[in-house]
Amino acid sequence: MKQILRAGRLPFKSVVELAFHHEPAPYAITNAATQRPAVVNVHGIFGSNKLFRPLNKPLAEGLNTDVYSIDLRNHGNSPRALPYDYVSFTRDVIHFIKKEIGEHRPVQVIGFSSGGKIALLSSLCPHINVQKCISIDMPPYATPNMDPIILQNYELIMKIIRREIKIKKGSKNWRQVLLGYFKKVPANIGNKGDPSLYFANGFYMVKENGKSPSDDQEDPYIDFYLPLDQFPNLITEVKKWPNLRGDDNADGLLGLSTEAQVLFMRGMRSCFIKDDYSLLKTSFPNSIVEEYDTGHNITVEKPEICLRNMIDFLRD
Repeated sequence: MKQILRAGRLPFKSVVELAFHHEPAPYAITNAATQRPAVVNVHGIFGSNKLFRPLNKPLAEGLNTDVYSIDLRNHGNSPRALPYDYVSFTRDVIHFIKKEIGEHRPVQVIGFSSGGKIALLSSLCPHINVQKCISIDMPPYATPNMDPIILQNYELIMKIIRREIKIKKGSKNWRQVLLGYFKKVPANIGNKGDPSLYFANGFYMVKENGKSPSDDQEDPYIDFYLPLDQFPNLITEVKKWPNLRGDDNADGLLGLSTEAQVLFMRGMRSCFIKDDYSLLKTSFPNSIVEEYDTGHNITVEKPEICLRNMIDFLRD
């Protein structure tokens, strides 16, 4: 069997410059709007800033403020670099806020799924002014269970990467063939939000130079746009919550608690947030929980009420 040529080892970078999309305040006729809290959206695993694009304009209009949606490192158009862990993700977000928004301007951070943990960790940093945070179906502790949607789609992605399933680049209807595999994933069948396209999208994406992820490889088969073979512990890392009293926070970048107001949006048919809500208040004493009759992807299953509740919480 011919060996697949992979890209070289990713560089180690303590901070990377994040790609982002900016939705400006729509009614900013004076400098007053620049004093309003800016909103920063943080996507989840395999996502990009496109995840929040449908929410950006309604949030900007509802709050009359700047809304930024970022690409985390190793996602979207942001640089590829090691390490792949929550503290590194958070360090990048803090750097982004300081550079693009300013360390003194009030900030409100919204995170979905693993992005929820990053949003929560960012709010613990005393060097930026996070006033409010929304974590969409993700708590501030380790989550040993994983949503079957993530696990099953990740398994399929890895089968394609490892060439257990082979789809030739440029072959007739390859996109439909690929999507067909994802639509057969048990967790995707009958799912209201049908995440098939979300997970398949990583094979459709192209580099900034217009090439596909594997155009430079002597390999005829499609490849994922992220070098997942360089993150063998990805699922384990996603389940974690950093030890803020230990080596994970050795430089003291993050505090142990914050007075920022936090909204936890819990999908009652999801496995992530436990029934004991007192666990949420260890680091986030000013937190509340809103429950939704949904699975993990609350913004897709209940988009209108979810958006309304977000604006109400951030505006009050």
